[in-house]
Amino acid sequence: MEMAFGLCPLTFLVQQLADAKEAARRAAEEKQQETLRKRQTLNKGFSSVAGPTAAQPATAGASGTAVAAAPAQPAIAPGDEAEVKRVMGSSNDYVVLKLHVGASLSQVRKSYRTLAIALHPDKCKTEGAADAFQRVQQAYSKLVKELGG
Repeated sequence: MEMAFGLCPLTFLVQQLADAKEAARRAAEEKQQETLRKRQTLNKGFSSVAGPTAAQPATAGASGTAVAAAPAQPAIAPGDEAEVKRVMGSSNDYVVLKLHVGASLSQVRKSYRTLAIALHPDKCKTEGAADAFQRVQQAYSKLVKELGG
């Protein structure tokens, strides 16, 4: 029993499956390339409106596809009076460290490092910076104990 083009039924089905897989792979690749083109066009549009710093470079992800880089958290300038006021006026330890309730231990540590560097009395000469630095240390100590670190 022969099918189209002189192939047996099993060979014919195997060939159809291979063709379908190849067509699906090509379609996925085309879709991926189209998404990348759209992202690049969008980034060009934003950079022309907001200036060259608004566009974020794309980096290759694990699968080799372009992935937008995560935005960096704005650094706190040493001597930032508003940050000193925010820390001193904070109602709880999570607010002091700019975290949500339930934050992980690594998030607590990262936030503490950022604030401690910015508010350290040797770096920050703003009035009340030493008190704010101590408040940040207290909040960090309590949260580390609470989270079991």
